Amino acid sequence: MLSIVILICSIATAPADCRETNALQVVNGGQARTANNCGALAQETLARNALKPAPDREYAKVACLHRKEAR
Repeated sequence: MLSIVILICSIATAPADCRETNALQVVNGGQARTANNCGALAQETLARNALKPAPDREYAKVACLHRKEAR
């Protein structure tokens, strides 16, 4: 399973450098079975939650992460 993470980052941060530790907002988008499904569900989450980065200051980045379950 993939964890869907939506990061809202400052445009001053390069997309390659945008991570959970330096994002302005981090939104948990649930889980997905495939990378394609992850992207689609992330878009749905953005729309459903009315997450809208400020056009001149922020952008959204989607991360589909393999996370180990806590044991």
